[in-house]
Amino acid sequence: SERDAERMAHAIGAGAHLCMGIAEGSMMQHYYSLIARNGTFAAQLVEAGAICYSRTTLEGELGLYRSFFGEVPPALPKLVEQFDYREILSAVQKRYSGTGHNTTPIEMFADELGKTGLTPQQVSKIEAVLPAKGARAREAELSSRGPFDPAQRAHSSLTYCLARVLLDGGIKIPRFDDTSIVNDTDVARVMQKIDIAFEPGHGPRWAKLTIHTTDGRKLERQSEFFTFDFPAAAWGEWLSASGKRLLTSEQLAQLL
Repeated sequence: SERDAERMAHAIGAGAHLCMGIAEGSMMQHYYSLIARNGTFAAQLVEAGAICYSRTTLEGELGLYRSFFGEVPPALPKLVEQFDYREILSAVQKRYSGTGHNTTPIEMFADELGKTGLTPQQVSKIEAVLPAKGARAREAELSSRGPFDPAQRAHSSLTYCLARVLLDGGIKIPRFDDTSIVNDTDVARVMQKIDIAFEPGHGPRWAKLTIHTTDGRKLERQSEFFTFDFPAAAWGEWLSASGKRLLTSEQLAQLL
């Protein structure tokens, strides 16, 4: 509607004013945390009625496109038409490290383990299919079996993430985020059971899983975007997993 289009314009303006500027250093710190935070905050501001016109932020002489790419892309109007600030408001906080490409299959797999109680000994093979985007380097990262150096790279590998969930019997924090165990022999052994493939024609959150068991069963799951909860009861564990490196238990309790 016309009202939604105007609110989207305000959200873009607010997001631009909240932007971090020139990034230097870790992509995780800048792009994943600051930009994601600012985008979410901008959507919340507009939902609450904020007005923030910024007519030259994208297309102006010193706007985003001319500053970074030298020109305004011809496809920009079509791209802007696809924006919807309500999608940001429906986002869910993921409670473990890793790329969003892997969230749907990880959550589906953890859900299946919770329902079936399958153990590593009962699983003979896992086949996961992700949407193909034509980026071979990205696909290699998503399907890597390691060894992972630096260890943080493991959390971009769906092969590793599924192996970690299978070994732990679910998404167990802080083990999922523990980089000291990503190159263990147990993980390497389980990753040999896992194959990752890529298929065109799907949205970015689509995934398909096939779990083969030693007794001959074949369990299949497929979803465009598997929904999951991050309830308040789980926040304390999530905060303390990383926060204990910086804060005392009393400070963490106060933060929660």
